[in-house]
Amino acid sequence: MIYVNKVEYRIIPIPLNNLPPLDAVAKSGDKLFKSANNDTLRLVHAGDELYYYTVKKY
Repeated sequence: MIYVNKVEYRIIPIPLNNLPPLDAVAKSGDKLFKSANNDTLRLVHAGDELYYYTVKKY
């Protein structure tokens, strides 16, 4: 689950390019971005590492 402005979103992040699962990589302080009308999440980990995931809703 991801919370944005106290609204809960339930998603299934699928790693792209054989990356590790989102919950194994993401840490407190990381930034997560998703553009409107796009199903790709971009995780900025440890300030400069980028990880990409696609999103499935349930």
